[in-house]
Amino acid sequence: MQGLYDITHDDVTEYGHTINTLKRFNLYPEVIFAFFYRIFKGITDAVNINTQTCWKINRGSNLPPIESCEGIGNPHYFYVDNVFASAGTVAGSIFVMGVLMSDSIFGGFLALAAFAFNHGEATRVQWTPPLRESWAFPFIIAQIAFVTYIIRNKKSGLSWAIGMAVLSIFAKLYWQFSQFAFFTQLGSIFVLHAFDFSSLSTIKTLLLGHFISFCTSFVLLFGNEMLFTSFYFPSICSFTLALLIYPLLNKIAFRPVFVLINLALFVAGSFGLKFVISNTLQVHDDAHILDILRAKFLGVHNFHTRLYTCSAEFNFIPNETLWKLTQTLLLPSAGAAVLMFAIYFIFYSEKSSLLWRSTENKGRHFADIFYNVVQLICYCSITYLIMRLKLFGTPHLCIATAILANNKLLNIILKDRLNKWVHIGLIGLLIAAMAHHGRENIKKQYNIIGEYSNPDQEALFDWINKSTKPGKPSNISFWLSRFAATLRQIRAAFLHF
Repeated sequence: MQGLYDITHDDVTEYGHTINTLKRFNLYPEVIFAFFYRIFKGITDAVNINTQTCWKINRGSNLPPIESCEGIGNPHYFYVDNVFASAGTVAGSIFVMGVLMSDSIFGGFLALAAFAFNHGEATRVQWTPPLRESWAFPFIIAQIAFVTYIIRNKKSGLSWAIGMAVLSIFAKLYWQFSQFAFFTQLGSIFVLHAFDFSSLSTIKTLLLGHFISFCTSFVLLFGNEMLFTSFYFPSICSFTLALLIYPLLNKIAFRPVFVLINLALFVAGSFGLKFVISNTLQVHDDAHILDILRAKFLGVHNFHTRLYTCSAEFNFIPNETLWKLTQTLLLPSAGAAVLMFAIYFIFYSEKSSLLWRSTENKGRHFADIFYNVVQLICYCSITYLIMRLKLFGTPHLCIATAILANNKLLNIILKDRLNKWVHIGLIGLLIAAMAHHGRENIKKQYNIIGEYSNPDQEALFDWINKSTKPGKPSNISFWLSRFAATLRQIRAAFLHF
């Protein structure tokens, strides 16, 4: 409890201020797994189980010997092993999504193979385990799978909303950007609603899940202003307003007008309410995101945008990445899958429903695919703008490829001309073609072996520790301020996680 108090009343990270680092930096993963580590160590020590092996290393070059330890009992190994265990669930979620999208286990294998062949372009967890995205994304993709299941099976009710909310809560507690990902999800669900692809009861269940997760996260994050003033909360309010006036809007039978009015209401409400809340509370914690977009499209820079855009992760996605995804046939396959659904939607669904709608909305076929296609468009858009966010785009491209394995959808287009076993054989050939370059990508991933050594930085940190006292101001930052890169490394090592 003392440790929890210290990080919620931290007067070291920002000298002269006492801040709640649990609220500021989303440190819930560290708090939760520190608690589990204490339990784990207590049990293993009590039963005398050795969980780590340590030895001393003489490094030479006038460097002092150091102790090196391996094993899950070491705090560093315990932390990293749990990050990797959490990241390992992403593959399972993608497989489940593939099965749902294709109504076939072969679709799951196709999506999973695509993810394995493009793993280097789908995640950064192998390079930077402590990043907030490494903890949160497994819950985001699991939540999307859960939402897809609800839409596919037309589920509704409080229990489904709570199940969805639990996954959403963990994602928001672990990463501030999760709320923006869920904003795109709300937009995708709203498009689903505007085109009458899902029943009103299912839509209300999904919205309730988001509302529960927002309220719970807001409390657990100590009233985080960024969560309240982002686009996420205004979009919930706009969606709620649209459902409240749905009996009035439902009288509109001409679909283009119905869709246009609904989308205008959602977009105007979300942006307008976000502007009002931010200016009323004078909270602009997410202003840097709009500044980055302004810098990209208009060339208007400030100090913060130059800090971001000098890093490749915050630039537009490079052609090299697109070429890599093309070599493994991921982009062509996902593009073909989206095109296949578009052909069905325009030419083979209820043609009259494109222009006219029934006031009795009971949902339509392939609602789960429609939702994920819209979600894919959202994720690919933000991936194009900011390369770092390809952890959203690439996995969803893998999921989209599973649409190619949907025999029912394909036979509607081909008018039952494709035998099921021939279709399975074609999916096998596609996986084999993907493996031509994908196998090399997997080998490259396995061949990445290295060790970290930076004696100069170690000496600098030792000097800082000897020259400063805890809780005391220091002029070291002044002397190092002329070396921006060095100071940035020190701040990153000591102040952030």
